[in-house]
Amino acid sequence: MPSTDPQCLSKYQRIVAIAVDDLTTSETVIEWAAHHCLQPSDVALLINAFEGLEPLSNAEQSKRLTHAAQRHSVATLQHLEQRLRETGTRAEIRTVSVMGEARHAVLEVVKQFGANVLIVGSNDLGNATRMVVGSVRRYCKQHCFCPVIEVKTPAADRVFPICRLISSQPGQKGVGKPIS
Repeated sequence: MPSTDPQCLSKYQRIVAIAVDDLTTSETVIEWAAHHCLQPSDVALLINAFEGLEPLSNAEQSKRLTHAAQRHSVATLQHLEQRLRETGTRAEIRTVSVMGEARHAVLEVVKQFGANVLIVGSNDLGNATRMVVGSVRRYCKQHCFCPVIEVKTPAADRVFPICRLISSQPGQKGVGKPIS
């Protein structure tokens, strides 16, 4: 697997960061990016965050569970990398598995690699669920330093993915204009 060092990516025209999880909606986001965004001179940076566990009373058990979460993250990234390759994209593909709360970890990687754009999926969890677990997508839209593209997925009661470009300029709200 090629190096995922930020300096190694400077030769590419754009760094397109794509936040993914282990849900099938990530496959829709990957396909949308391949068909509507990625160019041969780009690098697609697939980012998956996993949360380590606070030390339990049994430190060894905490360590095993954290390693299991990391292995799951890496397996998720390998699967989605393969799916992206199957789309026929000619963009370079790199993956980053990072430990931390997803909303913060994704933005840290985007900043570290100097991504030109971040693509996120929308699961539309509903207001009650979003209040409990939060929304990575919403947090990224509000705090990311680069433009954020939100891909609405079939899980959000859509037949086809619909995309909105969300402004990352301070004080501006997202633009609800479809661009697909």
